[in-house]
Amino acid sequence: MQSRVPARVRRGLSGVVAAALAASLLGGGGVVFAGGGGPACTVRIGEAARKYDTVQAAVDAADPGAVIHVAGTCTGTVTVATRLTIRGVPSGTPRIAAPEGARAIEVLATGKLTLAGLRIVGAGQVTGAPGGVARVAGALTVTASTITGGDAQLGGGGIAVLADASLVLGRGARVTANRADGDGGGIRSEGSVTMRANARVDANEAPGQGGGGIQVEAGPLTISGTARVDHNSARYGGGIATLPGSVTTIGGRASIEHNTVTQQSAGIENGGKLLMKGLASVEFNDSLGDAGAGGIGSWGSAGARIIGRASVHHNSGDSAGGIGAWGGTFFVGGRATIRDNSARIGGGAWVDGGDLVLADGARIVGNSATESGGGIYVESGSIDGACGTGRVRGNTAPADPQISPACPVS
Repeated sequence: MQSRVPARVRRGLSGVVAAALAASLLGGGGVVFAGGGGPACTVRIGEAARKYDTVQAAVDAADPGAVIHVAGTCTGTVTVATRLTIRGVPSGTPRIAAPEGARAIEVLATGKLTLAGLRIVGAGQVTGAPGGVARVAGALTVTASTITGGDAQLGGGGIAVLADASLVLGRGARVTANRADGDGGGIRSEGSVTMRANARVDANEAPGQGGGGIQVEAGPLTISGTARVDHNSARYGGGIATLPGSVTTIGGRASIEHNTVTQQSAGIENGGKLLMKGLASVEFNDSLGDAGAGGIGSWGSAGARIIGRASVHHNSGDSAGGIGAWGGTFFVGGRATIRDNSARIGGGAWVDGGDLVLADGARIVGNSATESGGGIYVESGSIDGACGTGRVRGNTAPADPQISPACPVS
């Protein structure tokens, strides 16, 4: 999908047995054991035992709520239409590998799948629909597992989340080293995405489009805990790119960091509604493009809010090292800080078509510009709560180091 930014701003076995016993005692609907790349798959439901050659055969035989244990490398697409858990046996190097040019995981609209302790690997480019490793039409929860090696022509190099579907990345979940020709090198979502605990989306790329880590077409994106979106790259929205109708909330100590773009916004390109709170940060992102924001560029009419003790710091860009207010209202309040960012103009912030509001104990400090507006550069639009309040200070630039044009003298 092309950017919708206005033209002016485009830029051991014992463990297995214990798991089986525990599930039996808990009445968990049966435990299924599957092994690939070695012994044939084995299924145990109650006292019965049966062998299967693929994970899919085990899935088809299992009752809703069953736990399927995987050891070794199992190759093939796994399609799930009911409630299941697929869990890796730690001693068995568990791995589900996609067939060449196909996905490894398909969760249908009726499916509720949990993946735990697994490595899920793509194989070759998937064409015709988004999703390089997994496609979710129902609900997918990922813990202690890695989604990697995906390549999708139409976006969602790692995972595609369809409308009304949901994805939860929990503790130990990682979406890494995927790519897409379209939007969303790691994840492309039209549904709901939640990142919790220490979940990570990293080292993904969408070189020709947006959302190197995550592209949100619609619906909510919620990031909390110490989750990270880092070291991704794209043309725009290196870490995250969102479109109108989306709602993004970043809290806890979550961070969007070390992402890069060739144009426009490196950390977050916000076309929807954005809220940063708690101790969340957007940091060390770099926009290599002309007129791009290093940290956050917000162009959607729903605007952006940074509150609590959230921060945007140590980012760099051509225009707007920290934040770009390109549409709607960009509100910075609480004790939030925009600090130590750098750019050609607007080291801390660049206002071009939007409205920047500073309130409470918010500060724009320690930023630098090589030309003008070390703190804030105003091309068009408005600023409120900046002039004469002490909220913009300690910034540097050859011309108008704090605010450019300079605030009127009263």
